[in-house]
Amino acid sequence: MTAINLAVQGKRAYLMADRAATRVDGSLTWIDSKIIAGQAFPFALAVTGHMNPHALTRHLNQRGPRNPRALLAAIADSMPVMIEDAKAEGVPNPQFCVQGIVWSARTKQPGAFVVSDGRWHQFPAFEPRYVTWAATEVDHPSKALGRPVDMDDPASFDPRTDGVALMEWQRRNITFDVMGTGRRVPAIGGGIELATIDRNGLTVEQIHTWPDEVGKPIVL
Repeated sequence: MTAINLAVQGKRAYLMADRAATRVDGSLTWIDSKIIAGQAFPFALAVTGHMNPHALTRHLNQRGPRNPRALLAAIADSMPVMIEDAKAEGVPNPQFCVQGIVWSARTKQPGAFVVSDGRWHQFPAFEPRYVTWAATEVDHPSKALGRPVDMDDPASFDPRTDGVALMEWQRRNITFDVMGTGRRVPAIGGGIELATIDRNGLTVEQIHTWPDEVGKPIVL
């Protein structure tokens, strides 16, 4: 599972994602970047649930989207195929969600989006939706941070400090049904990466590290 948090603040958009992949027994398969960065135009996205980021990358490379509209269409079209592939690989009830940020050369504005199988954020299946913010399995960031928070306002939510605090709360409080087995384990780990999009383009950087180890379960 990936914890993905989004925020659009004026002319800048942010995506935060953790860096760990988990086996059925709860141990970590790898610790690495989960963010897929755009080449033809500035975008960054991450996947959560049972979705394979490498498989999505292959689908996107085949379609070659060159603007936000084409990107969202490519994701929405690829998702049903990938769900069937996951079932064929033995995942009985796969859950898929993609969240990301983009820069539009036409409007000269950033945006954030969600595309899911219908079980995330209460959006219809395979219908891309633009959002101003999103946080994985959190009703509102105010609950996690213990104070009123406006994710749209840089004075209220700083992705480098408040973003880390939000993901620390998610790490402690969210477990994941690994491979649809019904066994829930902590799965948010490795560290936190921050992707930022503005008129200057896309940057991705690691802003936090947890003492997790490959081959071992996450210890909270």
